[in-house]
Amino acid sequence: MASPIEGLAGLGLQLTRQPDGSLHVRKLELEPRRRRLSSLLFTLIWNAVIWVIGAFMFGSVPFHGEVTESFPGAGTLILGLFGLMGLSGLSHQVWIWLGREEWQVSRNRLEVRQSLLGIPRRRTHADTQVSVHRYVQNTWVLEVGSRKQRLLLAELTPAQVSALIDLGELLARETGWPLLAPERPSGVAPPTAPAARPAPSAPREPAAPLPLDPELCRRVAPDLEPGERLLWAGQPDARRVGRQLLPVLYLGVPWTLIALRSAIGWSGHEFPFSAFPFLFALAGLGICSTPWCRYRTALVTYYAVTDRRVLILTEGKRRKLELYRPMDLCETERHELPDGSGDLLFARREEKDSDGGTRTVEIKFTGIPQVRAVERLVRQLTAQQAA
Repeated sequence: MASPIEGLAGLGLQLTRQPDGSLHVRKLELEPRRRRLSSLLFTLIWNAVIWVIGAFMFGSVPFHGEVTESFPGAGTLILGLFGLMGLSGLSHQVWIWLGREEWQVSRNRLEVRQSLLGIPRRRTHADTQVSVHRYVQNTWVLEVGSRKQRLLLAELTPAQVSALIDLGELLARETGWPLLAPERPSGVAPPTAPAARPAPSAPREPAAPLPLDPELCRRVAPDLEPGERLLWAGQPDARRVGRQLLPVLYLGVPWTLIALRSAIGWSGHEFPFSAFPFLFALAGLGICSTPWCRYRTALVTYYAVTDRRVLILTEGKRRKLELYRPMDLCETERHELPDGSGDLLFARREEKDSDGGTRTVEIKFTGIPQVRAVERLVRQLTAQQAA
């Protein structure tokens, strides 16, 4: 008979030990009912507004004929794009309310079983890793595999973050996979339940110093203080940085095509009305060029860790240098790929947005080799500040 496992309260999960020794996890309601109702109401209003505006703009206003003549199918295309956004949010709400998800965990195997309205779907993971990291602000994610298959994504309190890390440790022990997770939030002690307590790890031998590239050292040397010692220098993976921004083309390409075709139809109008579509086309070209611009910037970006600071240097028309001393660093978050490369988040800062509010900007090294060793150097700086 299956026996329940306690100690991971607050994550919306029900864990049971099966007679064959495997672990069964059932996904329950993580978000409060009130929040789920507000999300559903917002999605319904979003869809209603989109369809009403679409019907008004392309079905009843006087200039409907001019728009469709200058760009045949423009109304259908624009309405379809916004309609797909609304339907995507609505399908997510249907899954939240009607979907079921269970995990079957055993040695070197994690099987995710999902069902929606009686339609089953399964996916299996093997020979991979478990990852726990911050998604944005207070939202945390539990992922499996190098393709970042999400098992859980939600806004969590510090106590729930600690429980999520314990869940990651539990899955790592059950499967035998490595775990990538940050330090526990300060002031939150790990649960005392045996199932959630991490097993003691064997002591590690001190790692050898990281090799230094002479060219990178030459780039960073002018910005070092007297007596400051360079511990590591590197560059981001420019191709990876560009690939991460390729999804913006899904917006930029349709936007630019619609604007260019509209510009042809409006070329006979008087200035400045005839210039409006060209302004939208320029904005679309700017969106499409974002991956290439970030790729070019990454080629002239240099990272460095010294015995005093963390540096990010960007060369170009202007030389930009960002400095982060030990008091500016936060708890590190590492996302490591199977080849040992990955991303390392080490600082956050608050900036004002266009609406007058504040937003959190995450500072990290992107696509660096030996990310685990670099994280060790950054944590040494944090330890110096604590001492």
